Amino acid sequence: MSKAFVGGKVIKNTEKYLLETTNKSINLVGNNSIEKKDIYTFLEAKYNNHFLFVGTNSFVSEKVFFEPIVRFLINYLNFNYTKDNNLEKKLKDTFHISSRKVKDIIKFLKFTVDIGNYKLDFNKSYRANQIYKNQYDLLKNTLINYLEKSKNKILIFDNYDYFDKWSKKIVRDLINYNFSNNIKIIVSSTTKIKNIEFDTIKLLNPEKLKSEKINMNFALKIFLCLGDSISKVFIEKIYEEMNIKNSMYSDYDKMLKKNDFIYKYRNMYFVLNKEIPKKLFKKLSKSDEKSICGIILRALEKLPAKGLYDYYLKISIYKNLNNYNKEKNYIYKLIPYFEKLKAYEDLLKISKRAFELEKNINKKENLLINNILKYFKKSDKFKDGYRFINKIDKKNFTSKAKNKINFYKLYYKRQFGNGLEILKKMEQNAESAKKNNWLDLYVQWMGEIVFIYYINDKLEKAKKYLSELTKIKNKIDKKLLISNYYNLKAFISKKELRYNDTLKYYQKSINLARKTNLYHKEIILLSNLSIAYYELREYNQAIKKLNKAMKKAKDLDFKRGISFVGINLCLIYLEMFKLDLALKISNESLKIAKQVNKQRFVVFNYFILAKRYFLLGDFKNATIYFSSVKNLSKDISNNELLSYSYIYFGLIFYYRGKIDNALNNLEIGYKLAKKNNNFELFKAVPVLVNLLYKKNRTEKAIKILNSSMKLAKKIGREDYYILKTEKIKLFEEKKESKILKIKNLIPELKDNYFRSDLYYELWKLTGENAYKQEAINIYRKNRRKYFLHDRKINEMNQG
Repeated sequence: MSKAFVGGKVIKNTEKYLLETTNKSINLVGNNSIEKKDIYTFLEAKYNNHFLFVGTNSFVSEKVFFEPIVRFLINYLNFNYTKDNNLEKKLKDTFHISSRKVKDIIKFLKFTVDIGNYKLDFNKSYRANQIYKNQYDLLKNTLINYLEKSKNKILIFDNYDYFDKWSKKIVRDLINYNFSNNIKIIVSSTTKIKNIEFDTIKLLNPEKLKSEKINMNFALKIFLCLGDSISKVFIEKIYEEMNIKNSMYSDYDKMLKKNDFIYKYRNMYFVLNKEIPKKLFKKLSKSDEKSICGIILRALEKLPAKGLYDYYLKISIYKNLNNYNKEKNYIYKLIPYFEKLKAYEDLLKISKRAFELEKNINKKENLLINNILKYFKKSDKFKDGYRFINKIDKKNFTSKAKNKINFYKLYYKRQFGNGLEILKKMEQNAESAKKNNWLDLYVQWMGEIVFIYYINDKLEKAKKYLSELTKIKNKIDKKLLISNYYNLKAFISKKELRYNDTLKYYQKSINLARKTNLYHKEIILLSNLSIAYYELREYNQAIKKLNKAMKKAKDLDFKRGISFVGINLCLIYLEMFKLDLALKISNESLKIAKQVNKQRFVVFNYFILAKRYFLLGDFKNATIYFSSVKNLSKDISNNELLSYSYIYFGLIFYYRGKIDNALNNLEIGYKLAKKNNNFELFKAVPVLVNLLYKKNRTEKAIKILNSSMKLAKKIGREDYYILKTEKIKLFEEKKESKILKIKNLIPELKDNYFRSDLYYELWKLTGENAYKQEAINIYRKNRRKYFLHDRKINEMNQG
C-alpha cells in the first residue's frame, strides 16, 4: 500500500489523502509504475475534466526547451498543426487570455512545429536566451492565469527529472505561486526534489515490474522504437505506412494501455518509468529490429520533419536504430536554425555529435574550425574546449587547420592563466602563419601576443608587436581590426594616460563591432570604454555605457560579458557608496565567473567584496577577502589587484593603529599602483604622506605628493584638490594661510564628496560651527555607507 510522510507520520490510503485541501503540492518520489498509474487513474476518474497531465519524451526533452509544456498544450487542445484552423478560438476559450497573447502562443507553437516556413520576429541582437525567456514568461503566465481562473484543478507533472531547465522553472514557479482557489500540483521524480518546498513528500515502493515478464506484443515493439511518449497521430501515421487498417487501431490501443508502465492521457501515451523501455529495447530480436525498424525508417522518410521537435525526435530515433548517416544529416539541417538564434550551447551539443559521426576529413575539419571551436568560445566553455582539442585526432588535417586549432587551444588556455607560459608557442605559430601567408591567422596570433604582454605590464614589448600590425593595417579584415588593433591601441594609450586617444580607439572599435554584428565584442568594448570613464571619474557616462552593455549581454546570455560588466558597475557603485547595489551585482558576477572558470573575474569580485567590507568598517571580513585577493593575484600575475590588496591592508592597519605595518603595506602598494597606473593610489597617498611626515621622511612625502598631484591634474581627477589640501596641512606653516588656501579650493570642486572632506578639515582648523554643519549636511544628504564619514560626523557632533 502507498505511504506518505507528513510531519513524520506515515499516511495510508495515499490516493484519498492526496485529495485533502491542505495538501496543495505533493512530490511523488520513486519509479513504481503500478503505483503511479493507480494514483493517476484514481485522480483522473475523480477529477474528470479538471485533471491535467504533463509528461515528456526523454528522446527529446533534454534537448528541446519547453518540450513537456508544449506537448501538454498540443495534447490538451488536440492541436493538429497541418490542418487546425481553429486554434485561436481554442486558446481563447480554454485559457481566457488576450488576443495578443493568443497570437504569441500560436506563433511559438507553429515555430516549434514548422521551423522552416514559420519565422519569429528577431531583433538583430536579440537571440536564444531572450527568446527562451520570453517564451518562459508567456507559458508560465498563461498557465497561472488559467489555473487562477479555474476551480478544483489537479495538475500532474510526471518524470520531472527529464524536464528541460525552463520547464522545471515553470513547475517551481507554479508551486510557489499562491493560488486563491483549490489548485493541487503533483510532481513525480525519481529522487526528492531539493529546491522546491512541497506540502507533502510521498515515497513510492520500489519498481515491481520485471522487464523479462512484460509481454512484447507488436504494438509495444513499435512504441519502443519511437520513444517513451508518443502521440496517437504519430503512431497512426506509422500504422498507415504499414497498411494497418483503421479498424485495427483500437486493438493496438488496448495492447499499449494494458501495460502497467504506460499511461494514456487524451491523445498521448506516456511511459511512467523511463528505465523500462531501455531494458525492453535490448530484448528485441534481430529480425524484429530489422523488420519493424525498417518500416519505421521508411515511414519517417515520408513524414516531413518541419518542427524542432520533429527534427530532434528523428535524430533520436535514427540514433536509437543505429542509422548514423541519417542522424548526421538531420543534425546538419538543425545547425543553421540554431545559428540564427545564436544558441551556442545547443550548437555545441549537436555539432560535437556530428563531428563524431562525420567520416569525410574535409567536412570534419570544416565542422571543427568553423563551428565547434567557435561555439566553445561563444559559450565561454574554455576548459571544455581545451580538453576537447587535446582529445581529437588531428593528424589528417591540413597545416593551416592545425595552426588554427593551435590558436584556439592556446586562446582557451590563456583564459585561465596569465598567458606568459604560452608566449613562446604563440610566437612560433605566428611566425608559421606569416611564412605561409595566412594573413588572418597571423593577425590573430599577433593580437593575442600583444594582449598578453599588455596584461603582464610589458608595455614596450606590446608596442613592438603592435607596430608590426600597423605596417599591414590596410590589408587586415575589419572584424580582425577590432580586437587585434584598435582595442589594443586603446589599452596601450590608456596605460600611457592618453585618454583622448583611448576614447577615440574604443569608439572606432565599437562602431566596427556594430557594423559587423559582433555583439559579444561590442559588449566587452563598451565595458572597456566605461573603465576609461570610470578612471576619469565620469561615473554617469560610465554607468550609461555599462547598462547598455549589460542589457545586450543578458539578451544574448553572454555569461562572461555579464560577469565583466557587473565588475565594472560594482567598482563605480563602490565609489558612489552604493554598497547594497554593488553587493547584489557582485554576487551574480562572482557566481558566473566561477561557472565560466574566469579566475581574473573571480579575484576582482573578491576585491569588490573586500572593499565593500572596508567601507563599512568591517575590517575582519575585509582582511579575509583582501588576503584571498593578495594570494590569488600572485597566482594569476595581476599586479593591479596585488596593489589593491597592499593599499587596503595598509589602510586597515592605519585605522587599527598599527602604524609600522600600515606604512610598509602602503609603500609597497603605492609603488605597484604607480607602475600600473592604478588610481586606487589616490586613496593611499594622503595616509602614506602623513605617516612619512611623522617618521621625518619629509623629502619622500613631498616627492610622492607632487608626483601624485601631477598625475591627478594630468587626467583631470579631483583627487588633485584632496592631495593639495594634504600638502597645505603638512607643509604650510601659518594657520591663517592654511585656512585661506583650503577655502579657495572649495569653489574648484564639483564633487560634494570632496567638498565635505574640505569642510571637515576647515572645521578642524577653525572649530567654526558653519564648516561643521556644511560637512555634516553633505555627508548625510548623500546617505553614504562609509565608516570614515560616520567617524567624522561623530567627531564633529562631539566637538
